[in-house]
Amino acid sequence: FYIRALISYFALRKFSIAETSSIFGALLFSFVPIAFYRFFGHFFLGIYFSIPLAVLLIKNIIDFKANDGFLKFFKYNLFIIILISISGIHFIFFTIFYLICLSVIFLLKKREKITYVSLSFFSIILIITSCFLFSYDTLNYIFSDTFNQIISKRSLFLSETFTLKPISLFLPIENHYLNYFSELRLVWNSSYFNGENIYNSTGIISSIGLLFLV
Repeated sequence: FYIRALISYFALRKFSIAETSSIFGALLFSFVPIAFYRFFGHFFLGIYFSIPLAVLLIKNIIDFKANDGFLKFFKYNLFIIILISISGIHFIFFTIFYLICLSVIFLLKKREKITYVSLSFFSIILIITSCFLFSYDTLNYIFSDTFNQIISKRSLFLSETFTLKPISLFLPIENHYLNYFSELRLVWNSSYFNGENIYNSTGIISSIGLLFLV
């Protein structure tokens, strides 16, 4: 909890958010209920400290100035990239996805697009390389013939089950104060196994904002 809180506070302060608001936001982020869904049964759910770091990395790419130089950029952001690369494949995937989206946005611009696309590309390469280096023992185990009954192995067929579903974000929470919305969520949750998706809900304001951005 203290690692998530400290990193969140650090990222919020880098966005020039007031100290009191940063402390409050860091504490809220540190105790997000998803971390308790499976607790030690799914340890990686609790290692979401890389989310504010990924956002901070994207901010640093956007704020990059040509006279700063690539070496200075990666010297400053190398520690951030390493922390992201050890946070588990869940958060690494979404970090790379947003870096690709950022590259596409820069490609649509006319000026200085190569510089920012290169920063995103090399950041992705460093994240993937660091991930493979830190996961060498795990990968060696996966591709070996050994089998551990205690440790579960995921397959591609479970991707649809555990993936984040957009409909889950737009549906209201399970214990909504309006019975209709509450029952609507209960029907969705009971339709089939949703995993962590039963806790995913952005709320009406965030949903409207997301649709507006799309």
